[in-house]
Amino acid sequence: MEQYNAAMANLDEVYKAEVAAAGDNAAEKLRIDEAYEKAKLALKKKYNQLGGDEDKNALQKFNQELMITTSTAVLFSAVCKQ
Repeated sequence: MEQYNAAMANLDEVYKAEVAAAGDNAAEKLRIDEAYEKAKLALKKKYNQLGGDEDKNALQKFNQELMITTSTAVLFSAVCKQ
């Protein structure tokens, strides 16, 4: 469990630094968020920290929100170009 907590703490620090470096770049922040969620899931799998259906539901919800956010960003970008 200590190794898992240390790995998650390291991941969180990298995530915070990457988001700060992205500044106002929404597309880059979205890419960072996607990578962060995938990395968290990979660490949970590696350290056997998956909670069964709870984690599957959380990932499904994240994916749905991500699709909505991406669609909204694309639509907004298209409207702004007009």
